[in-house]
Amino acid sequence: MFLTLVSQKLQEDRVALTKRRDTFKKVMQRLNAEYEALKTQLQENETHAQLTNLERKWQHHEQNNFVMKEFIATKEMESDYRPVVKNVTKQVTDYNKILIESLQNTRN
Repeated sequence: MFLTLVSQKLQEDRVALTKRRDTFKKVMQRLNAEYEALKTQLQENETHAQLTNLERKWQHHEQNNFVMKEFIATKEMESDYRPVVKNVTKQVTDYNKILIESLQNTRN
């Protein structure tokens, strides 16, 4: 008896779930068809095609800008002469001090 009730309940659940599955399949098919129709409509839209091309160009320009910024930054670092100027100025100052001391020593 208990087994029959459980079996009957499981059978009812199976029927209900099968109906639910079939309903969801129909809904999904309808939504899929609607999606495909909208997708086709969008692909045929002139404005969408232009926007897509402009987005591609924009992305390409962004990549070029990034590459150019990196190139410029690298060249700036390569051509930064300030440390050299600082070093040379210090050496000239030191050399001048040595010359002044040398001249003072020769006078005395």
